[in-house]
Amino acid sequence: MKMSSTQSNRLPNRREFFKTTGAGLLGVSGLLSLPSEAFAPKRRAEACILIWLSGGLSHLDTFDPKLDAPREIRGPFAFRESSIKDVWVNHDLPRMSELLERTTLIRTLGHDETNHDRASHYGLTGCKPTQALSSPSLSSVVADAYGVRNGKSAEIIIASSLDGSSAATFVKRLSPSTSVMETQPDLKTACLRARQWIESGARFVTVVDEGWDLHDDLHAQYQAKKLPELDRAYSALMTDLEHCGLLNETLVVLMGEFGRSPKINAFGGRDHWPSAGCAILAGGPIQPGVVIGETDAIGAYPILTPVSPENLAEMILNAMGVRIIEVKNVV
Repeated sequence: MKMSSTQSNRLPNRREFFKTTGAGLLGVSGLLSLPSEAFAPKRRAEACILIWLSGGLSHLDTFDPKLDAPREIRGPFAFRESSIKDVWVNHDLPRMSELLERTTLIRTLGHDETNHDRASHYGLTGCKPTQALSSPSLSSVVADAYGVRNGKSAEIIIASSLDGSSAATFVKRLSPSTSVMETQPDLKTACLRARQWIESGARFVTVVDEGWDLHDDLHAQYQAKKLPELDRAYSALMTDLEHCGLLNETLVVLMGEFGRSPKINAFGGRDHWPSAGCAILAGGPIQPGVVIGETDAIGAYPILTPVSPENLAEMILNAMGVRIIEVKNVV
């Protein structure tokens, strides 16, 4: 684990984190969730906004660049040093680069699912997909734990798309209790709408942004559209939450189902790569200016502090004060 030079206190490593928070394992036979002050962080989040980059964000072209790698690995982008010393970010993410010191950046999120639906299930539930089990989404676990607030639905899904979202439909299959799913024209509008839902009482809002499955022409599409839109949307959401006094009680999570392949393919894109990817956590009790994990010289595999979807799910639920217990022989 690496820390910002501004931090003086030693942060726990991953093993220590789960020991001190009392997190249990996500069980394969069922889940029981209950809010418990004994297992919650000192300041738990009251709500969560999950920005789901459907298709898979390229970690190598955004938050885990390999500046000294060959061009077919490094890619054609320019990078800038972020507000965390020695952490470089794509030049087309200037606002996020400045905000990074207020977040925890995970650079070693990995698993072994290459299929979009199976990988999405894994990331959205924290449970490896099996034929025998349909696991609840993290949003459903939180909703079941805390219920309705201010008369608003506990779970909201917002699709960032003019034509609807197949990814949002997939998320809804994981959350059958979700009573509200809406569409917004762009990612920034969807994120600001998510803040409105949180302010009015929703517990968990998932913003689904499609278009990240770029097997060809990744550079042009990232530079012209995807990265500038993400930069504007994420920074606007963080600023909006802070101005409304909600950032300290709202967990903000940015992730997708997997990373992208280290080597650029013959079509100028990157293919599915579940072994390594990035996630960003902010708000609520999240420690700012922290970088978890390190990948190898070409961004293919973790070499320090690998993080599984189970680990990330536990981080999210612990941040919200929800304890997960393995349940045997659920009827």
